[in-house]
Amino acid sequence: GGVGACRQEYLAMRLYMSGYTLHTVFYAGALQARRALESFVSSGVAALLFPHYVFRELRHEDFPVPVIITAGEDAGDTFVDYGYAYQEMTKHLIGHGHRRICFLCAENVFGTALGYQGYMKTMKDAGLRALPAFEVIGGTALSEKINDLVSRKKVTAFLCNSDSRANQLILQLNRSGIRVPEDVAVTGFGGSMTPPGIATIVQPIREEVDAIESILFHKIRKNILRRHSEPFRVKPYLYTDHSCGCPYHEEISLKNSYLPISYDLL
Repeated sequence: GGVGACRQEYLAMRLYMSGYTLHTVFYAGALQARRALESFVSSGVAALLFPHYVFRELRHEDFPVPVIITAGEDAGDTFVDYGYAYQEMTKHLIGHGHRRICFLCAENVFGTALGYQGYMKTMKDAGLRALPAFEVIGGTALSEKINDLVSRKKVTAFLCNSDSRANQLILQLNRSGIRVPEDVAVTGFGGSMTPPGIATIVQPIREEVDAIESILFHKIRKNILRRHSEPFRVKPYLYTDHSCGCPYHEEISLKNSYLPISYDLL
């Protein structure tokens, strides 16, 4: 679902336009997934694609067909630079005059650790103190903790690691009489289904798929069974809006450059 589904759909359509069919496996565990990969190899597929965080122990050389490993800064062929994205958003908030910025994250969201590292680096470079990440777990008493961060710890901006979390935070702040962005700025992450008015970090779906496709076809043509020379770094980009202190955008649309319903392939 979400951004992952958009990426998968766009990749499938791009490969289809080039005469390939993308087969997708949903797995219940690493063992089942590895067996599926081995089954695909025996059936004569042109290549394999899988994320590094699922199979950290597997290498390109483990298979007799070209392999694309995504989401691996040190081991993969492509890598979305989440640290860079949060650095840029933190710089943007600092540019609006914010000095007490909190990194608010929901559990189990991919890229969170790298995002927090980017936030900490930018705060340090600006001579500001990075706050501990505020992790929202289950049904924690969010209202009391948010009010404490704003009133007692003087936080004036929140970096959220999902657009849904940013939207929930804005609603919570409004219920407490805290105005966004006049009192507190809020930014999200994702960009696929962001509500109007919320500034966010946009997942670069088109750019990531373009990189995967280019490397994949090169490997297939040359029968390359090793890793790409170095991971192709895909950089997310900022979508500024009212919640960060910028003017409202007049248009109401998905913020990713790939719209799932358009099949804009040319």
